[in-house]
Amino acid sequence: MNESEFEYMRALFHTETGILMDPGKAYLVELRLRSLAEQAGFSSASLFLQHLKARPTIGLHRQAVEALLIHETRFFRDEPVFELFRSLLPGLVERASRTGTPLGVWSAACSTGQEAYTLAFLLRATLSEETRFRLLATDVSEEALARARGGAYSLFEIGRGLPDDIKNRFFTIHEDEALIAEDIRKAIDFRKLNLAGEWPPLSPMDVVFLRNVLIYFEPALKKNILNNVHRVLRPGGYLFLGNPEAALFDDPRFRPVETKGACCFQSIDPTTEGRTTAPCAS
Repeated sequence: MNESEFEYMRALFHTETGILMDPGKAYLVELRLRSLAEQAGFSSASLFLQHLKARPTIGLHRQAVEALLIHETRFFRDEPVFELFRSLLPGLVERASRTGTPLGVWSAACSTGQEAYTLAFLLRATLSEETRFRLLATDVSEEALARARGGAYSLFEIGRGLPDDIKNRFFTIHEDEALIAEDIRKAIDFRKLNLAGEWPPLSPMDVVFLRNVLIYFEPALKKNILNNVHRVLRPGGYLFLGNPEAALFDDPRFRPVETKGACCFQSIDPTTEGRTTAPCAS
């Protein structure tokens, strides 16, 4: 793969996802596109990219972008984060009951679904049957969303940090595959959403999980995404970021909420209070 072919793929990836790939990653692009190129009948990633360059954007271009997306995730990833989320639920439920609105939770970069399902497990295990909630899960990858909707995971995937009581309650094991219970799958609204693009109208949310995704965006785009998130979050709602993002997050519209090993950020109601605290420690 030559520099021109790499720059073409780098530009296409940025246009489709908003993510600017670091220079010097031609080897990674070639590695990830090799299998797709072979499936499409090309002997090399270089010839495959030459084919893409010569044609208007079609489905094959989208498959190439999908091949470069990172889907690293697992159930209960960074467990203290979910303990913090669980500790916030009583207050959120009380507020939702007061206002007569369902509790709104959004996994904003859900990948193959493990984070969204972790939230669903906790909501079902913690809330009473009378408490209504809306659980939205979005991602830019159609391939990842299709897998998430299916709710089927390998035994290895459910063996990475998933408590036994959760496995027993919410999964059915079929030989080498574990299927999430249908009522849990139906409880999540999986939708495609490109954080870097124009957002569709979204219902107000009480909690937004936007973990380990902002690190891939340029500062101006990151600021725009956070502005959109702030508009979606109800005053007093909570934003969860990844650990590297939380350590650098400093926005006067939010205040940090910390527990041992975890941190999130509460949206401040400007009509009642101002900023009182510093960013979370790393």
